[in-house]
Amino acid sequence: MPDDRENTNLTDAQVLPEDSEEVTPSDISPAIKGTDVYEYKFKSGEEIAGRYKVTAPLGFGGFAEVYNCIDKRFGTSVALKTIQKESASSTVQEEARKTALLRGGPHIVQVYDVAGPEETPFYLSMQLLSGGTLEKRLDAATFRRLSLDETTLTILEQVGEALDYAHSRDIIHLDVKPSNVLFDENERAFLGDFGLAQIKDIQDVTKISKMSLSVDGHISGTIPYMSPELVEEKIPDKRADIYALGVMAYEMLTGRMPYGGRSTAFLTNIAKADPIPPCMANPELPERVEEVLLKVLSKDPKNRHQSCAEFVEALKAAADAYIQVEALYKEAIKDIQEQEWTKALQKLQQVEHQAPGHKNVRLYLRDVQEQVTLYQAYKKADLSCEKDNFQECIDTLQSLETRLSEYKSGDSSTTEEEFQTINTARQTAVEKLSQDIKDLRKKASDLLSDKKRDDAQKLYQKAKEQFAKKAYALCQDLSLIHISEPTRPY
Repeated sequence: MPDDRENTNLTDAQVLPEDSEEVTPSDISPAIKGTDVYEYKFKSGEEIAGRYKVTAPLGFGGFAEVYNCIDKRFGTSVALKTIQKESASSTVQEEARKTALLRGGPHIVQVYDVAGPEETPFYLSMQLLSGGTLEKRLDAATFRRLSLDETTLTILEQVGEALDYAHSRDIIHLDVKPSNVLFDENERAFLGDFGLAQIKDIQDVTKISKMSLSVDGHISGTIPYMSPELVEEKIPDKRADIYALGVMAYEMLTGRMPYGGRSTAFLTNIAKADPIPPCMANPELPERVEEVLLKVLSKDPKNRHQSCAEFVEALKAAADAYIQVEALYKEAIKDIQEQEWTKALQKLQQVEHQAPGHKNVRLYLRDVQEQVTLYQAYKKADLSCEKDNFQECIDTLQSLETRLSEYKSGDSSTTEEEFQTINTARQTAVEKLSQDIKDLRKKASDLLSDKKRDDAQKLYQKAKEQFAKKAYALCQDLSLIHISEPTRPY
């Protein structure tokens, strides 16, 4: 099957099979009848329109194929979109017209040329970007998600700049998704494929049908990125694009889509259900980032950020604390590995204060706090022993052993490498503390026995002195000696 999100015009049968599993982007793909391998119309070395020499195919989707070509007129490389269906040429002509209105706009894929009315096949010559798509970067990433860092935020910022520029020209993209975000050799992001874009002149709901249908009369766009108002066929505005950018940000940071469900239930969830909390999809995300993502995904457009720049700035502000404390968080992890529990606790508390919910800080805080509490109890027992309060030391150790036993029995199973490293340090610390408790108990017990013997000897000597003075009543202390040390001869 071909890559799903390259398709921009999906039929009902392709998107909503009644027996399908939960809808995810990878489930949405056009069928290739009769073969599992897509066959491009033009081969390497062939010429298109007598001007463009095919170097290699780049991709396909819906009604178009895209090739890496050499423009023989200028000797430059271009991306050439060709149309497979004659009925679709008007759509690409409209794309060219809209993109021409955006010429020179920031981070927008530039259109160089378009086929004339009589040229066959119909084509669109565009800026060639060699850095691949955001879609491919997500596919290559662990858990299919990116880190919350400057690189990720820059991608969203650049796509947001492209959208805000289009909106300032009264153009709504309506198909924002990772496969339409491309990179150049300098890692700059560009937004392409304005084939579904609309000039903001919609005055009534009857015009929505033209926007919501592809050239074949089916729903346009990629369903998971469509806003609730598009799903419900209400009049859209630029905030539909802002919503789609929010969905893309959610996907980049969590590795999944905001909604689950099957078939028509998926569309219903977009329109009616609350999104899956981002921190549930990716527990490493801080709460403030979750708040920003949930706002941009609001059902009511009025409750969303009102520009892409506003959304990105809010996300950057929420992520800034996260990024700043990352170094401190890593130092805390190192302290845990080295069993510097007090240092680790102080740093984790600072991380939680500056960036609540940062990664696994709360889990580690509980664990490290318990380690510190255990060692504080041990130090208290050791201090009691140093002050000759041996019984107090033994009692404290008894209580400590009970608490340590409960701590050791806690669930520490995990598959994440970081957790495994922490658990190793945890187990090592518990084993060491257990041995320290055992050694201190023996020391305290021995010293207590010695103290009892010394006390009994002193009492015995005192009793002898009283007996010599014929203070027989006081000699009854001898009975206490006998109780304490029944083996003492007297």
